[in-house]
Amino acid sequence: MHEIPHFIILGGAKCGTTSLYFYLNQHPQILPSSKKELFFFNKSSKTVEWYRNQFPESVKSDEITGEGTPIYLVHPQVARRIYEYNPKIKLIVLLRNPVERAYSQYHHFINTEKHSFEDALEIEKNTVKKELIRMEEDENYIPDDVFRYSLVERGLYHKQLERYYRYFDTNQIHIIKSEDLFQNPQKVCNKVLKFLGLPRCKLKDREARNTRSYHKMNPDTEAMLYDRFRAENQKLYKLIGKDFNWEEGK
Repeated sequence: MHEIPHFIILGGAKCGTTSLYFYLNQHPQILPSSKKELFFFNKSSKTVEWYRNQFPESVKSDEITGEGTPIYLVHPQVARRIYEYNPKIKLIVLLRNPVERAYSQYHHFINTEKHSFEDALEIEKNTVKKELIRMEEDENYIPDDVFRYSLVERGLYHKQLERYYRYFDTNQIHIIKSEDLFQNPQKVCNKVLKFLGLPRCKLKDREARNTRSYHKMNPDTEAMLYDRFRAENQKLYKLIGKDFNWEEGK
């Protein structure tokens, strides 16, 4: 079992992981990795030695270190790989309204001049599900950029978290509603630090990272997505014992 890193921010994508990683690294007892996203557990080519070298060489007994790679949450093989690496690790998950998350991902990752949001959703229907099935069957298969178009898939949080609950105890997984982080980063960070076994630390810089503005979604598309996610959200609430009230208009 490997003790480093002590924690991983699993995702999700466009849910505030960059901001949370930045906030946590303001704590004097948290040491950063070489970069936030290491993409180790979703790859098969990098060695454990390489991964360990991405963290500080010397970590004192009262210090911890961690990384944050959002693709870990949706990748079908990662939960098992993390467990095999360190079954005692602590995991942090941010979950955002899946409709808003999908639209944010579209604007961040996809050429909006080439594909409309609706086009991107159609591309996902025709490609992503087949690729994910192949990834589940062949752990060494690495598709070309399949997650760029996984706009709906990345919002199916119930399915993603089930994989992690299969391997890890619930007390090893700290789930955050992204909207809470956006509204009150200090309060959310206090809870994360408690989860990590560290004392509170006042944030000197609360500015959100990796954000952008864009025009509103087509109302018909928005309504369709709220319908698509409604049952999935209810499964999530039952799984985690929390209701995030992500219904349309709230």
